[in-house]
Amino acid sequence: MSNEIVHTAIIDGDPLFREGLRRILEDTRYRVDVIAPSIGEVIGHRDDLDLLLLLGFSYGDSDFLDALAELRGRWPKARVVAIAENRADQLIAALKAGVHGYLARYISAEALLRFLCLIVLGQRVFSTRSLDLPRQFDQGATRGHAAHGSRAGGIDASTLTERERELLTFLVEGQSNKVIARNLGIAEATVKAQMVKLFVKVGAANRTQAAVLAWGLHRASPLESSRSLGRSEMNRVS
Repeated sequence: MSNEIVHTAIIDGDPLFREGLRRILEDTRYRVDVIAPSIGEVIGHRDDLDLLLLLGFSYGDSDFLDALAELRGRWPKARVVAIAENRADQLIAALKAGVHGYLARYISAEALLRFLCLIVLGQRVFSTRSLDLPRQFDQGATRGHAAHGSRAGGIDASTLTERERELLTFLVEGQSNKVIARNLGIAEATVKAQMVKLFVKVGAANRTQAAVLAWGLHRASPLESSRSLGRSEMNRVS
């Protein structure tokens, strides 16, 4: 498996970054078949693609998101990786768009190749150790919980149980309820019930918001559980 050719497309409006990434992938298993400034110019490619690298993520551009959906429909088995700014708003949009990896632009070439290997093997990787949470999100998350004492990133760490810390870690990793249930050895219905209680407790409207709140907590005081968020510079999902 590790020696198989991975047919790759590089998509970015900046020719300097496109060329730089192409050079990094030279003499590796990632054969760059397509280099284009936009998603639209890749859609017409006739051959199969295994890996789609997006340098930048226009989360506020509906045309971009529509084009990304079309791209995924064209190659449904391809792994999609966004290489963008280390911002929570971009990460949230990328998660909603269903990308398989979100890598910060500042990572080294060695780290990039290591992460791509994991992604191609079927894991989801989010290299966001120093995630830049928007100030307005932190403030908004905290306003509804002023009565619960000291907080980091909108969550009062002192009120979390060990199970709640585990659930937050799973959420940051992007795990589904089914996978969480399997890892914890409990019923999926139990996970759903615990998630509902957790969302109410931390003031999150959904899984994505809870995950970002957990990142804020981790930045100030790492979640200490059997599945620590800080166990490495990346967070990955099998």
